[in-house]
Amino acid sequence: MPYGHNYWFLLCAPDGWTLNNSIGKEQGIQAVFYPTGSSWTAAQQSGTFMYYTASDKKDENATVPRVMADDADKVKREVQSAVVKIGEPIKVGGLAVPVQLFVPGGFSRFETVAYIDSPKVIIMFVMTSENEAAFKRDYEAFVHLVQSYEFMGTEVTVEKK
Repeated sequence: MPYGHNYWFLLCAPDGWTLNNSIGKEQGIQAVFYPTGSSWTAAQQSGTFMYYTASDKKDENATVPRVMADDADKVKREVQSAVVKIGEPIKVGGLAVPVQLFVPGGFSRFETVAYIDSPKVIIMFVMTSENEAAFKRDYEAFVHLVQSYEFMGTEVTVEKK
């Protein structure tokens, strides 16, 4: 159950993937996923890893299309040779979740981002792969991760013991 300011939801690691909710905290990542039998370091260096992030809606301009456009502009500024494409939406219940592809994206990696709108935040699921072969091999796991998403609410109370 990932949670943060103004959101909490359910998700499940895809079969064959490990969920680690502590290793990415120093980078501001609450949950990372990498192939079981691998490691976070190995996945960063020569494989695929996935994670989620959330962006607060600070005003009425904070929409999924705006965030997607901002992401595309940022990648194109940082990696001028990057190609940004709109991917096939992922079905999550009754939603068609928009997907954006960055080929190659930041750091010369192949990346995809699924953008889920919620009342107070936009949740972004990210998959990044070292090369196109790894990207194609692991994309189905990314789809399963996004499809496991179930929004639970905006009110989060954490009791300290």
